[in-house]
Amino acid sequence: MDWISDIVSRSNSSVIAFLFVFLSVFILGTGTSASADEELSDFVVTSIESSTLKKAELDLVARGLGIAIGQKVEGRRVDEGIHAFYSKGTYQDIFVDAVRSSGGIAVSLRAEKLRKIRQVIFVNADSKIVDEVRTGVNWEDGRVVDIRVLDILRERLRAEYETHGYYKAVVELKFVDVAGSAESDAQIIVEANEPARVSSVTVVGGVPGENNAMKKLVKLRPGDVFSRDELDQSLVKINEYLQANQYPTSKVEGSTLSFASDKSKVAINVSVKMNGRFLFQFEGNNVYDDIELRDLLTEEVLSQADFSQKVADAIESKYRAVGYHFCKVHVRSLQRDPDKLNIVRFDVDEGVKVRIDRLHFDGSLGDLSESQFRTLFYDNSPGVLARGIYWEEGIAESVRVLKAKLQDMGYLSPSLTNPRIVFTQDKKGVEIFFDLETGTRTLVAGTNIRGVTQLTPEEVNQVLDLKPSEPFNRDRVLEAKKRLLTKYQSLGYADVRFGQTDGKDVDYVISRDSKEASVEIDVVEGQKYAVGKVEIEGNHKTKPKVILREMEVKEGDLYDPAKVRRSEEKVSTIGLFNRVEIVPTTDAVRTDAKDLKVVVRENRPGVGEVGLGGFYEDPFLRVRSFLSVAYRNVGGLNQTASARTELSLPIARSGTLIPFVEYSGVLGYRAPYPFEIPVVFTGQLIFDSYEVSALGTQIVLQTRTKIEGRIEKKFSSKVTGLYRIYQLERTRTEFLNATTPSIPDVIGSTGPGLIVDWRDDIYNPRSGSYHTLNVEFASPILFSQNNSFIMALNRNSFYFPLLSTLGLSFNARFGYAQSLLSGVGIPVARLANDLALGGSGSIRGFSVGRFSPLTTDPNNPAVVVGPAIEKTAFYNFRAELTTPLFAGVGGALFFDTGQIYPNFQTQQRHDGVGIGIRYKTPVGPIVIDLAQGLGADRESLKFYFTVGAI
Repeated sequence: MDWISDIVSRSNSSVIAFLFVFLSVFILGTGTSASADEELSDFVVTSIESSTLKKAELDLVARGLGIAIGQKVEGRRVDEGIHAFYSKGTYQDIFVDAVRSSGGIAVSLRAEKLRKIRQVIFVNADSKIVDEVRTGVNWEDGRVVDIRVLDILRERLRAEYETHGYYKAVVELKFVDVAGSAESDAQIIVEANEPARVSSVTVVGGVPGENNAMKKLVKLRPGDVFSRDELDQSLVKINEYLQANQYPTSKVEGSTLSFASDKSKVAINVSVKMNGRFLFQFEGNNVYDDIELRDLLTEEVLSQADFSQKVADAIESKYRAVGYHFCKVHVRSLQRDPDKLNIVRFDVDEGVKVRIDRLHFDGSLGDLSESQFRTLFYDNSPGVLARGIYWEEGIAESVRVLKAKLQDMGYLSPSLTNPRIVFTQDKKGVEIFFDLETGTRTLVAGTNIRGVTQLTPEEVNQVLDLKPSEPFNRDRVLEAKKRLLTKYQSLGYADVRFGQTDGKDVDYVISRDSKEASVEIDVVEGQKYAVGKVEIEGNHKTKPKVILREMEVKEGDLYDPAKVRRSEEKVSTIGLFNRVEIVPTTDAVRTDAKDLKVVVRENRPGVGEVGLGGFYEDPFLRVRSFLSVAYRNVGGLNQTASARTELSLPIARSGTLIPFVEYSGVLGYRAPYPFEIPVVFTGQLIFDSYEVSALGTQIVLQTRTKIEGRIEKKFSSKVTGLYRIYQLERTRTEFLNATTPSIPDVIGSTGPGLIVDWRDDIYNPRSGSYHTLNVEFASPILFSQNNSFIMALNRNSFYFPLLSTLGLSFNARFGYAQSLLSGVGIPVARLANDLALGGSGSIRGFSVGRFSPLTTDPNNPAVVVGPAIEKTAFYNFRAELTTPLFAGVGGALFFDTGQIYPNFQTQQRHDGVGIGIRYKTPVGPIVIDLAQGLGADRESLKFYFTVGAI
């Protein structure tokens, strides 16, 4: 039966299971049996049947395998048929059973058909559990699916139900053919049945009193529905309890579950490895406080038998890393009755900080002086060594880096041994002696590049950037070769490689005296490729052009792997997909073309958010909530329709509880590539009402209705240009609890803007800078009423990391506005808001918008007096120094200042200082500030508090 083993060996075992079952059967009427060695292929087929295939499908599979009644079975024909079915993707499993029967063989065929799944329907399944199990399972509606993928999904669903306590859950997979279609619906049907309930909970391993205490930490009680997640959370709490109650070397070993025969009840047994109680004390430590030293008491260290000595060694190492080379830690262990508390005390003898008095370099120093070597050492040393403080463990790294630096300078084989160390008599200083042999300095003699036909010698030299007479460095040669590869690949030579030079795999030849090195590179250019077909797969909602316009390579372009990678990144940044992969393949017909298949998996386009937050700015505590909904792929064009509402209730400390209500609503539409123009158009309808300033002591509210259309163009990952095509705004400025009538303004405007973002993190920046510029031009021709002006607002934020812990941020804001109509002032809507200073966003220590270009009547602060403000400007500087305190909490010191120039007349400068607390979260910091205004116009101490993402 060699043909059977041949079929089995050549079939894909992960996809096709091909099985012949041979039975020795009694021949009817004779009482004898057929030999097991008989070739069944010598007999004709008497019958063909199947338990899994319908009649039409059975006939189709039998014909494909060459099996027919009255004919013999040919092994090669069956083999070819199986491979044919597999290559077509119609069946994933084919089983052939052949049994001797009267007059021949009976064949039974079993096959599992690959199906095109229209949709997967979960019946009686908990939606939360379904979402958990679908993560990571690779299937999509409308695709031909390996049935085992759905089997995995079904099994994961059953396992997840067990995690939630449903150990008697039955999960079945059923296929329902769609009438008039080649597709099927997959139904995963869940029958949860009764959950397993907890019958008992026991904790063993500790003393009785502790066992009972730990048992109370188990969230599950007798009669509760069992949950694996809740049990795991309970085990974490027990470990936390052990640590908090001076059992640092104790931990949960594990848990066992004992189920009743019908899975209706489960007994939980938690086993704890209980060691003694320990109290750790530190004495003599001044450089590091107790909290910093307790960080060394990790679970890994405390689990070791000699943990106390390990901790002592770690403390000594921590001290040596900051220059206290002679630090010694002595361990003292005591035990107190009656609670058997083990007291472990670490007596820290810090010693003195050791400074490097002098570095000595003896031997052949090449072209460098000893002082130059000292500079190289300090400039390239890690940690405190760079500051001239001795750190023994860092010396080896300094030696390694110094040798690498010498090699970069052309000294290919420097000899630099670990130094001799001589301490001063008082052990406060050290002299370090190095034995150094630089060897001969090697310079580049020239480059000899062979096999290059697509670049001129000038282009090659420009790419390599290896100039004669400059120091030779092996790493620079490798980098030069990488640049040459990249250049060739950009020209379509994806298979370019380097050959061997004179039969040897080298890329340079060094002269006998080691003074010169000639770079020798053989280039094998290979085939030049163009981009062939570009296909997209997985975009069920998104139109192909949305993806194709982000591609840096198009059909017919030169194939450039770097552009393909960038295209993959750009498609990912659209935000519509959770998976993007571009797979290149060589065209079977056009061997000089690379086809690209863009494989994507779409996110759900609909999103919704709801949030609650708070903001305190003296004298109001504002409680805020928001609700937003958006659909991010309207018409499959990556266009977004959104709506957002926000409500803020200012709660006063005295007087009226809620003196006014702040609100906002935004309807927006975002459309990338409108009319195929490479910009993003955004249209918004906004209505809002909020506090903007305090003229004197009077609260000023502005209520707006605004319609706006603008375009954005991203010039790079850091620079974005804006242009407000048109904005029409009607604003009513009103004075709370005053007899002064409200002031209406209608402003029609246009203008450009710019955003430059060089921050390392948009939410919690540590370094970099952020800059914005907005220019507004308003005119009656744009339907402005009674005003025409130009206004420019500029904001600049800079972030500087100082040392390892301190951070400095500096913010500079500038504003300028000028009326374009003689005798007509700038609208109050801008003067009382955009062009005012004061509050948490500008000068802390003062009320919001306290300082404005407007002048008010001293006897009636709600009445604006004085000449019209036809031009004004301001500056506002803010500096803040931050440092971490503990567990993600940081402290801040800040100074704010600013000045306004109404009608270009100098106004008093205003300053504020304060302290604050910062807590970093993934969506920005929680901020607490206490600020005091300075000068004659100072107000009472101001408290600011912001929490929540609004």
